[in-house]
Order: sequence, then C-alpha cells, then structure tokens
Amino acid sequence: MAADMTDLKDRAERLRELHGEEMLVLPNAWDAASATTVVDAGFPAVATTSAAIAAMLGYPDGEGAPWQEMFAAAGRIARAVPVPVTVDAEAGYGMQPRELVDRLLEIGAVGCNLEDTDHRAGGLIEAGAHAQWLADVRSAADDAEVPIVVNARVDTFLPAGGVPEADRVAETVRRGRLYRDAGADCLYPIGVRQKSDIATLVAELAAPVNGNTGEHLDPATLKELGVARVSFGPRFHRMAMADLKTTVQKLLPSSAKPPPQPIAPPGIHRAGRSCVVGPDLGPLPERTQALALLWSGILESPLINPRAISEIAGAAPPVIILEA
Repeated sequence: MAADMTDLKDRAERLRELHGEEMLVLPNAWDAASATTVVDAGFPAVATTSAAIAAMLGYPDGEGAPWQEMFAAAGRIARAVPVPVTVDAEAGYGMQPRELVDRLLEIGAVGCNLEDTDHRAGGLIEAGAHAQWLADVRSAADDAEVPIVVNARVDTFLPAGGVPEADRVAETVRRGRLYRDAGADCLYPIGVRQKSDIATLVAELAAPVNGNTGEHLDPATLKELGVARVSFGPRFHRMAMADLKTTVQKLLPSSAKPPPQPIAPPGIHRAGRSCVVGPDLGPLPERTQALALLWSGILESPLINPRAISEIAGAAPPVIILEA
C-alpha cells in the first residue's frame, strides 16, 4: 500500500507541475480505450468527462448516475494508463471531504473537478459554504499525504446557474478568489466564450485557469491569453457516437434505413440533441451560419443560443458542435 501511495503522490505532483508548464491540453476520456488513445497520442495526463461516462452507463449527466458506477468507470481509466488521471467528480455526490479523497485515491485518481452547481436544489451552492467544503477537501488530501489537484469549476456562466449575464464575470471573480484561497489549484469558469471575459478572469483570479475552446477561442488564443489548462468535456465522445451512427447506418439495407434528417446537407450529423458540422460546409463562419438556419429543422428547437457554438480543437478545417 505504501508503494501505491508513493506512486499516487508522484503522479499528483506531476499533474500539478503540468499546470505551470506549457498549456495543459486534456482531451477528455470516458473509458479505458479512449484514455489509452489519448495517452498514445502523446498527452501527459488524462481527464475524465462525467457527461460521457454517465451516457456510457445509461444515466443523465449532473449526478444522475450512482457515484459507485462513476468511480468504477474512472478507476478502470486510471488502471489503464501510466499517466496522472483527474476525475470529473461533479459536485462530489454528497460525500464528506475525507470520503471523497479516500475514494479518489482508492481508484488511482490524483486530481478532480469539483463544481459549485447544486444538483439537488438547483442553481449554485452558496459561495462561502462551497469554499469551506473545498478547504476541507484540501485538508483531507493533506492528511492523506497526496497533493490531489483540485480544479474548482465555477458554473456562473451556465444558464442553470441563474446569474444574470451582466454579472457573470464579477461573480466568477468573487467565487474564484474564494475557491483559490480555500486551496483550489486551478479554477474552471466553464462556458466562457468571449476573449475579453477569459482575459479578465485570468488577470483577476491570479491562479491557473481552465478554459474551453469556442467560436472565438481556439487553443492558440487561449494560450496567448494565459490559460493554463484546456478541456473539452463530452465533445469527443459525442463526435465518436455521431460517427458510429453514420457508419453503422450504411450497413442497413436501403429499405430499412431511417428517413433522412430534414434539410440536412452533407457535413451535418445529428447525435441525440447535438449537431456536429463537418468541413463539407466550408469555412467556420459559413458553417456557423448554416447551423443557425438549420437549427429548428434538425433539432426541432425554435431557438438558437450562439454561446452554445464551440469549436473543436485540432480539426483542420475546424469542426463545430452545437448543443441543444
């Protein structure tokens, strides 16, 4: 057991170091195979995605899956790769801090995302109470002598958080500073789409910031703005599922194939309530415009939220995904 704890300590320290070197890029994994693919591609750490793991297990995201199943899946990922693994632990599943730390270490994880969404009552957890809980998580990790890397997710930019758009930057700074002072190693303002907003947050938070790529935020821009870490949530899982559906449908006899999606030209692929647009539709601005026009026909939704458009990193030309 001592040797295992020594290895976990080494991995945790390595994960923390990665936040201070080149921008840490984390294509999120959802099972052992996808994690192995990420490592084989050359990435120095693996981050899980709760949304994709929950979908794989047959549950909704947002702590809809039993924590035992979520942690078992994350443990299979940690056992499959020789690099540090950080787990999307959502809001902690109601665990006490010491139990959460113990469970993470039991499965071989040395980092975690912890968000401030209240999945039971709705909205956001009161900032001071969440900061105290994060401080207790940090204290529990110190007691375990493994410096688990805590990525504190700030959900103020998500519509479900209930923060008015005009107040989101200021509220993110307020919460982020509390979480930083409580011992969080990195701050994750999920859903930020504007360069000016992420630049302000990097400057005001004075701590490593986790960003997301988007229509105006490619990896190079995020790096230039000083973002320390970039992650992608369930995007690659959704793209993989969309590609799987397209591929297997080709195996059906013509008479058994489902009718085509309405007004969907080449390059548009539906995956549940997501729409993946490939390079067939030309440059990114044209594809973004096409999504706006096709939104109601493909996803049967009357509205489009431009902030839901995000660019997938690494595609050439870029691929964008629009989420309902």
